Amino acid sequence: MPIARPKQLATRLLRQSLAIIWFIIVVLLAVDIGVDYQTHRSDTLQQIQRQVSLIENSLAKSLAEQNPSGAEQLLLQLLRDQRIYRAKFVNTDDLPFGQSVRQAVVFEENHLLETLEYTIHSSTGFANAKLILELDTQLAADSFIRRSVAMTIITILAVSLIAALLYLLFERRLTMPMHKLIRLLDNKQDAGKAASLPDLKGHEEDEIGRWIDTTNHLLRSVREIRSKESEAKANASRLRRFDELTDLPNRHYFHQQLRQRVNLATTLEQNPALLVFGMDGFSAINARYGNAIGDKLLMAVTQRLSKHRGQSQFISRIAGDQFALLCEHIANNYEAGQLAQSLLHSLSRPFGVTDQRIQISASVGIALFPQDGKTAEQLMANADKAMQQAKKEGRNQYQYYLASTDAKMRRRKILEDALRTAPKTGQLSLVFQPQFDLAEKKVAGAEALLRWNHPEYGFVSPDEFIPIAEESSLIIPIGAWVLQNACQQLADWHAKGETHFQVAVNLSAVQLKQPGIIRLIES
Repeated sequence: MPIARPKQLATRLLRQSLAIIWFIIVVLLAVDIGVDYQTHRSDTLQQIQRQVSLIENSLAKSLAEQNPSGAEQLLLQLLRDQRIYRAKFVNTDDLPFGQSVRQAVVFEENHLLETLEYTIHSSTGFANAKLILELDTQLAADSFIRRSVAMTIITILAVSLIAALLYLLFERRLTMPMHKLIRLLDNKQDAGKAASLPDLKGHEEDEIGRWIDTTNHLLRSVREIRSKESEAKANASRLRRFDELTDLPNRHYFHQQLRQRVNLATTLEQNPALLVFGMDGFSAINARYGNAIGDKLLMAVTQRLSKHRGQSQFISRIAGDQFALLCEHIANNYEAGQLAQSLLHSLSRPFGVTDQRIQISASVGIALFPQDGKTAEQLMANADKAMQQAKKEGRNQYQYYLASTDAKMRRRKILEDALRTAPKTGQLSLVFQPQFDLAEKKVAGAEALLRWNHPEYGFVSPDEFIPIAEESSLIIPIGAWVLQNACQQLADWHAKGETHFQVAVNLSAVQLKQPGIIRLIES
């Protein structure tokens, strides 16, 4: 959006400059007019004073000789000065001794007259007399006004000329270059670009030139920052959606896509299938070859999986060694199994990521929409349960999700949690199966057998809870409890005189692998 055109800087500068100039000129004009008025008045008074001084002695002589006509002649000489309208000579009693008036002069009402009085000193002992002059100031005023008006007009013309020159100078040297730069910036903003501003001829070394250089530097910095910001946002956006190692969609992004496609499948009445598969024994590969080789193996697995990705399939890495594949529509349920078997067959070929070729396998769990879940969360959870079940049943195979399997897994989880506290809560007990010595025809000992009375499920078969204990490593503390209680029972029998009794205790392979098993048995 273009920026609104502001008021021209040249006009504002011109107004400010003219305001200052006008203020200065008005003050100077007032001072000049005042000085001129005072100077003109002072000159006039001095000139008349000189004229009076020329006839002063003659007037005093006429007064002494009582010669009024002579005095009038002298007064007529004063009237030669156009500024003097009437001249009157009076004695000490203010009686006219001589008088002279300029004839044929018509005054208007507001005509200006000024009266001057001069004392004439008598040299014969008579009292002093007075010379009264009436000056016609209208002529001086008209002359003064004409000069003032002429000076004001000249000043106005000079100021107007200066204003025009200043306006043209400001407009050409400041406003026009700035408007040109603003238009360039506006165009670049509209186009979404930030190219450099061109150098303006004649402004290379002044403030505008330096402003252009600074602006160009700022624009370059803005471009670099925007470029880095866009790149960082793109990378951050991709990292939020894709796995950094395999460049596959991550778990969060896969869940988003799964929700969208499940909702779309509901609308279009499609039947998508979700396959979740995990590599068998991947932790052992990491432990043997190192994490770097493990990462290379994951990348190689990704490449093979990508070859099976069709237009309607979406692959993601959802955990360290777990992947998910969404097939958006299958016509028959067995097609999901065929796809899983194809993936397993592809992964069964050795991977050449080290000097030695690595053989791996995977277990795949399959959940079908809508029977195995009507939401993305349900499908993901059930496919993961089916994968765990495939691992328990031998690995390197695929397993469909079944509700009975889910119930079995929930029961297994409950039993595993209960086994952690079973030895302390008295739920475990030992029964002893007698062993007979046929030659002596008597009981020679017994075999200790572990039993579990669950408060909810009742007696749980050893065939069910012993594998759970072994897989969760709970067999180690439970086995120690069995040894302790079996030895205690044997000690009781020996104390009762059955010193020939012996007790057999079954040990799990998990127990035998423990470094301290011998010391435990000895203790």
